[in-house]
Amino acid sequence: MTLDLHRLVLDELAGILRAAATVDDDRAHRIHLGCKRVRSYLRLLRAVLGVKRFKRENRFFRDLGRPFGAVRNSEVAQATVDKLLKDQPFLVGFGVDILRQVAEVAPPQDETATSLSAVMAAVSDAQARFLDTSRGKVRMEREVKHLYREGCRLFGQAVDSRTADDLHEWRKQVKYLRFALAAMEETGPEDAAWRKRLKKLAKVLGHHHDLSLLQDRVRAAGVTVVEILDVIERQEVALSDKARDLGQELYGRKPREFMEGLVGELSE
Repeated sequence: MTLDLHRLVLDELAGILRAAATVDDDRAHRIHLGCKRVRSYLRLLRAVLGVKRFKRENRFFRDLGRPFGAVRNSEVAQATVDKLLKDQPFLVGFGVDILRQVAEVAPPQDETATSLSAVMAAVSDAQARFLDTSRGKVRMEREVKHLYREGCRLFGQAVDSRTADDLHEWRKQVKYLRFALAAMEETGPEDAAWRKRLKKLAKVLGHHHDLSLLQDRVRAAGVTVVEILDVIERQEVALSDKARDLGQELYGRKPREFMEGLVGELSE
């Protein structure tokens, strides 16, 4: 299968511009997610762009989305506290007010405003760069196989270390693969079951990441309520175990076997 990924990048950039021009509670999330999708497409375009151009564009969109990720993290921290209290109601008696205060810490408003005012100009410049780039359809089999191989490596690393950073890096690779498979759905047969399983795995890893961020906020604020930290740590262990089991189902095979296992041969 071949795919015009330049068109997908340009479509995503247009979506980021629309999000930046809209005033609603979901704006930061849509801008941040748009930058992530562009970065996933860049990985598929690596051979077309060249290593230097790929690294430059990847850094550009990483930095562009980062302030909006900080806004999103603040929103997620509050939702994580709500879920924690729902799952573990006994925590209500252990410094819940402090926990909520820690979760509500938001990034400086001037930083977010500056990022928002600059994002439209930056994305417009990016549109011009990609319109000016020599276009060519990318053979998806090779690029998807590369994404899967990298996911296998990060899966093994995360299982061995069980650190929040390694689990988060693996989670990003899971998302890149899911976005790639979703892109292929537009023009050819593709196994939707794979995307569903990848989405489930990303959700588990995402919940682990949310708890890790909350734990970092709690520790940074000097809160030493043992009961709260103990619950967070136990849930992190349970989630990392679940991610390991799901990961074994998805990444416990060789890249060639993965490609052969997709429903419908990835052919033109």
